[in-house]
Amino acid sequence: MLEREKSFYEQRPMKVLSSLVVEKYSALLEVEQEEQIPADADHSMMCKFEADSEGILEKVCKRIGRIRRGAGTQATDQTVSYNQHFEVSHLLSPAYTEQDDIGRSLESSLALTEAPRQKVQRRFVLWGLGGAGKTQICLKYAQTHRERYWGVFWIDASTRDSIQRGLVQIALILQIDQDTDSVKRALANASKAWLLVFDNADDPDLALNPVLPGGRPRQHNYHQPQSRMSSVQHSRTP
Repeated sequence: MLEREKSFYEQRPMKVLSSLVVEKYSALLEVEQEEQIPADADHSMMCKFEADSEGILEKVCKRIGRIRRGAGTQATDQTVSYNQHFEVSHLLSPAYTEQDDIGRSLESSLALTEAPRQKVQRRFVLWGLGGAGKTQICLKYAQTHRERYWGVFWIDASTRDSIQRGLVQIALILQIDQDTDSVKRALANASKAWLLVFDNADDPDLALNPVLPGGRPRQHNYHQPQSRMSSVQHSRTP
């Protein structure tokens, strides 16, 4: 089995610049089966680590360990696939504080435990006051568990127009027709696990059901961090 290319790309601009030194499209090889890994660092820190506990160092070491363990072997667990698409438009705040109870609830609710052909959807609704940290909780989960999912997609659900823009972006990534039904059908028929986040879903008159991919939801979970619906984690196991 051929080893996948690993490409890291910077996510933070240098302090004296307003943009990245090397944009994502320049940092990636754009070859088949490339694993694209975001680094929470600016250009000067891409290959430097200040401490053993630094997140990016841990991420790099995990990838290296996985390469060594998988060298010359064929993967047999069909429920796990390497991440191919990670389309998240936000950065996790350096000041993010872990909320263990919600993290554990997300972990257990979206765990990929079904048999490969069951195609079960899991939904987690996170709600609370503005500024309570709902978006950051979703970002933390997406970054921590990205390797579980073939695709991680993020949609701003604050307005109909923003939802449509998000769907069009997914269509462009998947190279399919740029309409809602095509995106829903592509995700519903995907053979690998995916994660879809609807963020800023604050308008109770703006229904999300018409844009959710078809499938059999297994459960709904609701959680209120510290205090209006805001983030919907929607995943599908293969």
